[in-house]
Amino acid sequence: MLDKQLLLKIDTFKHSMFQLCQTSKSLLPEKGQTSSTKNLHTMK
Repeated sequence: MLDKQLLLKIDTFKHSMFQLCQTSKSLLPEKGQTSSTKNLHTMK
């Protein structure tokens, strides 16, 4: 069974990764967006 602190850390990590992806998507041109979304789906 996972400890709540660990779950919280994982959740925070996922959130920060999501934020990072959103930021990079806004910076990258259209072509880059599709590849970064594919990478995000393979990570999940």
